[in-house]
Amino acid sequence: MQLEYDKEILIRILEAVELKGKYFSSGSLKSDSLGEYVKIVPINNHWKTGYHFMNGDNQTFVSHYMPDIIEEDDGISVVLEIPKLMKYLKTMSGRIRLNIDEVCNISSENKEVVIPVSVLHPNDVAISRLFECTIEKTFTDELEPIMWGNDGTTSQFEIENAFQITGSKLISIMNSCESVGHGVYTFYHSGNTLAIMSSIGNEHYIERVNGINSIGAATVSFTGPIHKALDKLSMCNVYFNDDSLMLIISGLVTIVRAPYVVVE
Repeated sequence: MQLEYDKEILIRILEAVELKGKYFSSGSLKSDSLGEYVKIVPINNHWKTGYHFMNGDNQTFVSHYMPDIIEEDDGISVVLEIPKLMKYLKTMSGRIRLNIDEVCNISSENKEVVIPVSVLHPNDVAISRLFECTIEKTFTDELEPIMWGNDGTTSQFEIENAFQITGSKLISIMNSCESVGHGVYTFYHSGNTLAIMSSIGNEHYIERVNGINSIGAATVSFTGPIHKALDKLSMCNVYFNDDSLMLIISGLVTIVRAPYVVVE
């Protein structure tokens, strides 16, 4: 596998799938990440060619697609350690070339680094399943219900509710919600109005957006800094039923996040 990208673009992709930020877990807010490994999967079919950079676990999945020319697709994916790769990328500049086989050779101008390739992503079963569920789902200008669960192991159901928003707006609102310090966020939309909120004790932040493109009406709560993976320049379609998983699709980024459920 041979890849070549501008340094800043490659770093942005890795930051998106690493998903560092604040997570609410075991009753407290903690700095964490989605995981330290990225799986790179080549795609070459009649309508899509390029690479999917992905990471995830049983609760969250992030995939960043990069269109590219793949002359020969042997279907072999690779797994790299993100912190190790980032450490060396920060010492380089310009175009970065990755030549990946039994090891990963990283080169730029007169610099060259070799790092190991991991055998398997720690959550390979989960991310492979979620990749199969999302691979054929793409951003559309018009919102309509979509089916979820086409990987052969998940029962299908329809997600009837969705709204559309710019990546920059969603990032801005969630950054404001982060100031509350709880790490649990709630999305609610109905009648072309969206409300995004977070609260802890008597402290509460809510922001409303009127005139959005939406279908249906639904509410979902979740935790995790999903906005860290979004592209500011892209439109996002956000799908969820009441208290269901949430699916976010933009031009290059796909996110799946399980709902936050309070156990009585």
